[in-house]
Amino acid sequence: MDVKKPDKLGYYGQIIIGPPGSGKTTYTDAICNFMSKIGRDVFVINLDPANNYLPYKSFCYADISSLIRLQEVMQALTLGPNGGLLYCIAFLWKNIEWLTNHLRKLKTHSSRPYLLIDCPGQIELFINDENMKNIIVYLTQGLGLNLSIVNLIDSHHCSDAGNFISAVLVSLSAMLHLSLPHINLLSKADLLSQFGSLPFNIDFFTEVLDLKYLIKTIDDNPLFRRYKRLNLAIASLVQDYSIVKFLLLDIQNYASLNNVLSHADKASGYVFSADENKNIQQLVSSTDCIELSVQTIQRVEERFAKNE
Repeated sequence: MDVKKPDKLGYYGQIIIGPPGSGKTTYTDAICNFMSKIGRDVFVINLDPANNYLPYKSFCYADISSLIRLQEVMQALTLGPNGGLLYCIAFLWKNIEWLTNHLRKLKTHSSRPYLLIDCPGQIELFINDENMKNIIVYLTQGLGLNLSIVNLIDSHHCSDAGNFISAVLVSLSAMLHLSLPHINLLSKADLLSQFGSLPFNIDFFTEVLDLKYLIKTIDDNPLFRRYKRLNLAIASLVQDYSIVKFLLLDIQNYASLNNVLSHADKASGYVFSADENKNIQQLVSSTDCIELSVQTIQRVEERFAKNE
């Protein structure tokens, strides 16, 4: 029997990923409220079966917990959290019509819906799991959604060379595996000052400049010396691709949220309506905040980082 190909829906949106604790759900809530203020119809789809705390409830259109729950899977199949999540995502892929039906019905709610897809935090789902990749390919190529990936990395990793290099490698792996436009964010930028002095200016981390200089800051003891060679090899790999860059994210700052949104829109091809543009100008103090210029980075550096 021939299966009817799904209609091309043409919605725009973001797939939000990142390690546990990076601030995905908090970002989703903040960007929801920001987009609501500028007049954009935003709808959240929660694909994290372990996330029972949804601060964006008023924007939540579909929740995977109505299809499958992580705790129930773990109890029924005696799986751990990681194995349970992998099972849940595999189950979602096998029952993709659940998501398809929700997306098709979205037309009745808005003529121009904007999607935020809040994903689980297990990084293996985005660097080597085929089920999550199949879901994303189906959404973009099957349903014709115009999506960009927003990848959050906790900015506290900037204070530790090894952690930052690891975060960059994870980001690169996700970019190569998912093959969609990526916006990588250093989240919680407003907390940078709590981590003490950074070894370099903040633009060193946002631009992912020569990581070999960062590796030189690792203490020269036998343990670190052993991993220094590995870090050098990873740094060389990252520099060979030279595609990982970061934006700073402060969810309490409209200019920062607008900067992220403008990059996501550019990546997916979304065009602002006249009303949205007018509302943005009212929310953001000056238009020069829309692009993250060198001056903007310096202002953020002066505000948040203690580089002495």
